[in-house]
Amino acid sequence: MKKNKLFSILFFAIVPIIFNSCIDENKDYLNVNPTSLYFAWDDDYDKGQSVVVSSNNYISHSNISTSATWCHAMLNTGRKELLVYPDKNTSSNSRSASVVVSQGSLQRTIEVYQAGLSSLSAPTNVSAYVPIGKDYVVIGWNTVAGAMDYRVYRSNNADGPYTLINTSGGVYSEYHISTCDTRPNHGANYYKIKAIREPMESEYSNYAFCNFGQ
Repeated sequence: MKKNKLFSILFFAIVPIIFNSCIDENKDYLNVNPTSLYFAWDDDYDKGQSVVVSSNNYISHSNISTSATWCHAMLNTGRKELLVYPDKNTSSNSRSASVVVSQGSLQRTIEVYQAGLSSLSAPTNVSAYVPIGKDYVVIGWNTVAGAMDYRVYRSNNADGPYTLINTSGGVYSEYHISTCDTRPNHGANYYKIKAIREPMESEYSNYAFCNFGQ
């Protein structure tokens, strides 16, 4: 009699546990890891970060959304991983966005943070020359990431002082800029450049030398 009573107690204690575990195995689940990402201001697609997506259902691109146009999320072909990446942040302000993965009634959020541009590098590869038969000097330099404008300075001495002569770039390409000094000094001309993104400005570049009219 005692054995039957003990069996009944164990039966009613164990069966619900087994039953509930079977139900749990069939429940929808959705998880993402990690749930927060941090990027430098100049990070973009080449420096995207991976987020593992775990679900017992098929995840498609329609299940992914982002809260900002600068933040992107792409599913890989296996649908088990997200590549999250930002556009470069050329503002001095940091920013944040959310990537949401949804499946049915389930939602998981990945918080994305990106630092702002804190400083500008000085322009490099500064050059200056007088084209054959011309009465002006062509100054060129490499572009600076995050810069919106450039200032050209001139002196008749390598050690300065340098005077601002031009606040706008000339001919732009992806990596190089050139502009003209139409009123150079007769003789020695030394040029330095600063990159500008208000309210920031870079240090002076190294100087480029050009001898005009001699």
